[in-house]
Amino acid sequence: MNKEIDTKMVDEKIKIVELQHIKWEYIEQEYVATLIDTDGFEILKGYGLSIIKAINDLHNNLM
Repeated sequence: MNKEIDTKMVDEKIKIVELQHIKWEYIEQEYVATLIDTDGFEILKGYGLSIIKAINDLHNNLM
């Protein structure tokens, strides 16, 4: 049985270094999250004024 996660009740911190296959950069006052394949090739990028916004943009670009 799947249960939906109550995001108001979850208080876990994400350690950016634990996210695999994502390269992080800060370029011209903007964060860049790049999805990397197992061979090291850049697949997709997300941009934002914060790390979270860059992750969300990367995710939106996947959709």
